[in-house]
Amino acid sequence: MTEEHRHLRDALARYATGIAVATCSPPGAASVGITINSFTSVSLEPPLVLWCIEKTASVYKAFNASDHYAVNILGAHQVDVSQRFAAQDRHVIAAGEAEAWKTGAPILPGCLAYLDCKVENRYPAGDHDILVGRVVKYAHADNASPLLYYRSDYRAGPKVD
Repeated sequence: MTEEHRHLRDALARYATGIAVATCSPPGAASVGITINSFTSVSLEPPLVLWCIEKTASVYKAFNASDHYAVNILGAHQVDVSQRFAAQDRHVIAAGEAEAWKTGAPILPGCLAYLDCKVENRYPAGDHDILVGRVVKYAHADNASPLLYYRSDYRAGPKVD
């Protein structure tokens, strides 16, 4: 990483984000997940969300082959889940470790919120792709604190009543 890239990364790290795990079940392959913080809502009508995946990510081919994904938004109690799916060799989701909803994408237990999505569009964007998904099912928990990422470290957001 160049010094200029490091400084840009440091500046971007001043923006606190939520943490989620994007998951998919590509045809003929194991279900996988990857920790993300490049997630945002796009539209309520139609219900669209997006996130970005690096083209060099070990699970890039799996997400590129899949017509669906789920976004599992993590609570403050799930730092271990975030770290697991951020690790280079721990992306595979074993049978029985998650449930499947409408699209078949893995829904991880104990999360703050869940969005089950069909891929609507994919857009190349530099060294990443942007995946826009149409939300086909969702759910959320009450009375939980979100897991946040700020200045390259985990933080707990305020508990919502």
